[in-house]
Amino acid sequence: MLEGDLADDEFYVSRVAGRKYKNKTLLYLIEWDGYPKESNTWEPQENVYDEMLVNNFLKQLRREHVGLDVINSRGKLLLADAFDPEAPAPKPTPAPKRVSTSSTRSSRYSKRIKGSPTPSTSSSGITDDLVVSRPLMRAVRSKELQSVIFNLKWADIKRITGDPDVYARFVESIEASQVLAAAQNHPLVEGPDKLYHFHNVYPPVTVVNETDDELFPENFIYIDEFIYSKDTSKPDPEFLEGCECTSKCNTGSKNQGCHEGIAYSKRGRLIIPSGTPIYECSVACKCGLDCSNRVVQRGRKIPLQIFKTPSKGWGVRAMCDIKSGSFVEEYIGEVIPETEGEFRGAIYDKIGTSYLFDMDFAETDDLPPRFVIDSFLHGNASHFFNHSCNPNLSVYVVFYDSNDIHFHRIAFFSKRDIMKGEELTFDYVGSAESAGSSTGDKPTPTKGKFPCHCGTPDCRTWIYA
Repeated sequence: MLEGDLADDEFYVSRVAGRKYKNKTLLYLIEWDGYPKESNTWEPQENVYDEMLVNNFLKQLRREHVGLDVINSRGKLLLADAFDPEAPAPKPTPAPKRVSTSSTRSSRYSKRIKGSPTPSTSSSGITDDLVVSRPLMRAVRSKELQSVIFNLKWADIKRITGDPDVYARFVESIEASQVLAAAQNHPLVEGPDKLYHFHNVYPPVTVVNETDDELFPENFIYIDEFIYSKDTSKPDPEFLEGCECTSKCNTGSKNQGCHEGIAYSKRGRLIIPSGTPIYECSVACKCGLDCSNRVVQRGRKIPLQIFKTPSKGWGVRAMCDIKSGSFVEEYIGEVIPETEGEFRGAIYDKIGTSYLFDMDFAETDDLPPRFVIDSFLHGNASHFFNHSCNPNLSVYVVFYDSNDIHFHRIAFFSKRDIMKGEELTFDYVGSAESAGSSTGDKPTPTKGKFPCHCGTPDCRTWIYA
């Protein structure tokens, strides 16, 4: 679900709280997300096109009314704590000496339905429609998208996939990859400084939310190494060709170097133009691990923080100054075949999000990519990099553990000096210049068209326009 998917007559919903028939028309009582209970409305069945909302309502109704035939009952049915706007106002009662501060909502999960909740005025005098601001909507969507596969009920999953067999195949592959991801053992934990971070990840990747009360996506698993699907395998080092350098390679000098030219200075910073693939030394080379031509393979050296932005969901910021041309992070996820990428991509498109990155350096009209990186439910901090029309990161193709032109790494480098605390962004649209693609199209994390909120002076307004 994308930022532009909400129609003018659509609003997010907390839950269905009641059901009744009026002139043979089935109506549901809707609690609108971000609105007070006084804004509840009765909506016709055709407006409620998310079956999970109705299923949850019926399950709760059965628990509260044991023995009642909730399916065939024609009377008005309400949940115990539901507010019916048609009911007479109750007589005022003395305030209780003690009240509970717990919420009556069982979940923050919200879905879209048609309708028109009427904004009311709160005691502060501010209209409650201000609560449904872009940050709240983004928070609702973010939480939904991250948990959609495991939290949706069968009726909704069947509706999304359109075929139970398709869903069965999809969830089988996702669950298998989740097991592999969890085995890397990087859970989100709270440190002695009360700051959350991923266990056993260095330099640290911390998580903070100073914007709203949304929790970090609970189904996201942090990984710092590729995981491979059952139909892919780690590249065989036996096929690598190494250099004969006995000390450090000729990185940063006028010499042409030993691997398709020189990519880095002696300090490990890029000295090549955008669009140039990077060939690092490998395990087959005679040079040592301190060779200046081993940058991406040595891993991230910059501490990062995943944080909640006011308008773009979760993002990532630098926790130290970064010099221009520095390696920042690699795009990590599950490596799957292109055919599996097409299969999952069709489902992700229906959900409204995707984190598929093609390894498409060798792509031509006659030669499609063979491998795809999927970080939908497991990846590293790069999963949360946001788009910008004027980004501070560039994307490069990197080879270091494979000589197969169809299998390469995808790495982010700083385009300029970046200050500590600055959000890290890249251009989702981009061009071959930033990706090193031979086709003229940068691999992108999703396909489609939705509003851009990067806020830069040269913002293009739409992504994928």
